[in-house]
Amino acid sequence: MKKTFLITICCALLAQGAVAQGAVGKIRQRTHTKLDKSRERQKESFNKMRERINRRYAEMLERVWGTTPEGHPLARPQEERRLKPIVFPIEDEKEQLKQDRARLEQQEQQMLRDQERLRREQQQLQDDVEQARKDKQQLREQLEQLRRDREQLEQQEQRVREQQEELRRQQQQNQKNRELPVVVTPLPEPKPQPTPTVPIEDEDQQPKPQDRRISITFYGTALQIRVPQQFGFSLSNAGSGKQVAQAWQYLATAGLEPTLSDCLELRRHKQLCDWAYLQLLQQLAATLCRQDSNEATLLTAFLYCQSGYKMRLGMQGSKLLMLYTSHHLIYSRSNWTVDGDIYYALSTATRGAIDIANASFPGEQPLSLQVYNTPQLAAGNNGTKTITSKRYPQCSFAVKTNRNLINFYNDYPVSQVGSDFGTCWATYATASLSQTAQQSLYPALRQQLAGKSEYEQVSRLLNLLQTGLVYEFDDKVWGHDRAFFPEESLYYDYEDCEDRAILLSRLVRDLLGLPVVLIYYPGHLAAAVGFSGNVQGDYLMAEGRRYVVCDPTYIGAPIGATMPGMDNATAKVIPVK
Repeated sequence: MKKTFLITICCALLAQGAVAQGAVGKIRQRTHTKLDKSRERQKESFNKMRERINRRYAEMLERVWGTTPEGHPLARPQEERRLKPIVFPIEDEKEQLKQDRARLEQQEQQMLRDQERLRREQQQLQDDVEQARKDKQQLREQLEQLRRDREQLEQQEQRVREQQEELRRQQQQNQKNRELPVVVTPLPEPKPQPTPTVPIEDEDQQPKPQDRRISITFYGTALQIRVPQQFGFSLSNAGSGKQVAQAWQYLATAGLEPTLSDCLELRRHKQLCDWAYLQLLQQLAATLCRQDSNEATLLTAFLYCQSGYKMRLGMQGSKLLMLYTSHHLIYSRSNWTVDGDIYYALSTATRGAIDIANASFPGEQPLSLQVYNTPQLAAGNNGTKTITSKRYPQCSFAVKTNRNLINFYNDYPVSQVGSDFGTCWATYATASLSQTAQQSLYPALRQQLAGKSEYEQVSRLLNLLQTGLVYEFDDKVWGHDRAFFPEESLYYDYEDCEDRAILLSRLVRDLLGLPVVLIYYPGHLAAAVGFSGNVQGDYLMAEGRRYVVCDPTYIGAPIGATMPGMDNATAKVIPVK
């Protein structure tokens, strides 16, 4: 009886649980259904908003064209002078004076011996007085010459003492000047990359029936991007704003949201800087449309604009142009000014006055040319270069570099921020080495630096670049001045002063975690390290910190040695991140 009662209760409880579970399942299903409907409504709302914004933008494209004259390209800064590497220490006149003085002392001793010999001869040869008189006269002349030589030596010694005193006064003055804070011009803090004004809702990354995947090769890196199954438009003659507006309307309704979503995801996953992202869009457009065609230009501009970047469309005859603006001023490129912003043509061959549609898009942002993250490009066709320290021969490394990254850097525009061209070098110094270069160099280099003091570690890195790299002027190798990203200095055969300083700053920051600044003298660039302890030598004060000079072009020089002719009191400090 009791057993039957328990079984009955258990069955009732199971039945109630089943009913409750069924109720929960229905609630869950209703909740998912509501979420799906809400998501669909939100996506539909986003799409309508995007279509509305692009429709208004296309309407502006029909009527806002105006002729704009070409501006003057920003010329590359010309160095006041070019300095060759100097070997430490420098041979000066002091050593030569010591040798001359020793030679004269030997001559004086020889003269004294001759005088003694003549005295004995006078005693022994009384009958040859005339001959002795002649010898004595000759001796007087020699002694007179010796006196004149001695006076000349004393004058030379006096000049050396005066030079030493002047050098001491200069060192005292430099010591006072170094204590003064140095005005620096840092790069602006990195900002988040632009995002689409209207969010791209694309949860499902799988191709839809109306999509297909195409393959492109971006600097040796194979990528796949979704595009609409049926895609194509014609803009063979961009002679009127109406034709451009109609083509823009087509792109706005062509279902390019998955395409844009894939491009933005590649920008994040491959750590593409703004310039690399623009090159990616241009490569995609050239694959979908005919390269250098009006269609490819408009598709690049559309994807770039929808990604949140600031651009303008231009026309020159029947040719459509895309113009971009940047936080940086770009050297040696044609430009046009619209409402105070400088725009550059994606086609570098464009010159002269052009018609520009000054239509703005909500939330648009200029392009940045800073490279805080190295683009993650495939490691193919790597180059290998061996660098060996002369002072520390055990520090010899065969460094591999990413050739695809080298090709990307070769296409990178040279620029500066504001009126300070020192920010050009800071831009190069912010870039990191590729994984290929780090994996081939850093483990072995860390092993050589392990267990040593900061001074010894920096000394090894400094001498490695002083004696392991080959110096040559840029104009002789490239025909013009050209700074290297750190990766390039490990790839190319020749480097000059700014390349060495930039690479040293990268190695010290990565391997030792010490702060570094670049030091600009007229015609020369060096580096300085902010040691955690007190290190003797020449230094500069910047932002409240003491930076000790480390010059990788002053061959064999130790830490704290400033290249002769360089004035730290008037040098300019360039911070690097």
